[in-house]
Amino acid sequence: MGIIGHWITPEFEKRDELLEFTEINGPHSRENLAEVVLKMLAELDIALKLLTITGDNAGNNGTLCDSLYDQPLKNTKGAIIKVRLLTLWIARSPQRRKDWKEVSPKKQVSYDVDTRWNSTYIMIQDALRLQTELGQFVRIHLEVQALQLTDDEWSILQKIDDNLLYYVASVLDPRIKSSLIVSQMSEQDSGLIVSQVREFLKKEYPLEPFMSCEVDHPRPAGMSETMWRTLRKVQPCKEASLSDIDKYLDSPPVNWSHHMIGDADAEWVLKWWKANAFNFPLMAKAARDYLPIPSAEVGIEREFSNARDVLGLRRHRLNAETMRWLMLLRGKSQTCISSGACM
Repeated sequence: MGIIGHWITPEFEKRDELLEFTEINGPHSRENLAEVVLKMLAELDIALKLLTITGDNAGNNGTLCDSLYDQPLKNTKGAIIKVRLLTLWIARSPQRRKDWKEVSPKKQVSYDVDTRWNSTYIMIQDALRLQTELGQFVRIHLEVQALQLTDDEWSILQKIDDNLLYYVASVLDPRIKSSLIVSQMSEQDSGLIVSQVREFLKKEYPLEPFMSCEVDHPRPAGMSETMWRTLRKVQPCKEASLSDIDKYLDSPPVNWSHHMIGDADAEWVLKWWKANAFNFPLMAKAARDYLPIPSAEVGIEREFSNARDVLGLRRHRLNAETMRWLMLLRGKSQTCISSGACM
């Protein structure tokens, strides 16, 4: 089992490092996987820094998160399966499709398919919008009474729908902000999402309490002591009445072709946040938290491929613990070299 950590430094430099590479004794069950993760978090003392987990499509990854967070995933699966089966049951019969149109003449629940990555999420959104109609349809057709969702199951689906991480990541690109959400959704839905993102950010990154000018504020990373003292003299210290979250979201997207940063630079967003962290300190914190989250964990596949270079013909009898330390040292040295700390 391999684990890679992703984070952004105070200087807005992206870091990826192999944190664990170990043999799993016994079955790859949720309990065994969770034990490895929890042990690694404790050894490195980073449990409080864990924000999200991105895994491959192994079936036991969901139950791994179940063990870590002690939330029964079977309830989540049960709710989704009920919606999926009910949607499929309606779609496979012309008579049932006709019955559904009598309940909901203009709208239907989209069926999720493996070839469309966000189809399950769309199905959940449709089901939540048609919650009343689905309940009515099931009550009419007694043969599918077992697919009637309970209040708890509807609450679980609502929590899935309310996950704002993707939207937060979207607004953190200053060239886009909320414009992508607005362009891809109806006016009502986009307005609701943007409002929820704003409130979420304000809750997670509240304004700091008022501090007098006599208090020694920390100097921003990368700013010289002389410049910091000068700015403190010429700029009055006062309580901020407007969160920089509002200032950021209410201002128009920045012109991406302003020639201050290479337009095609892959690190454009990080460099912009580094340059503007002083103006938007709260949003900069959010950028450091959410921008390093990978959408898919392909890096660990590279580590397993690279392991073949370590476990060569002359080293094929290495035990698992030796292999583990070789891989961790290799990962640490790569991070050290890429960051320039070893030079």
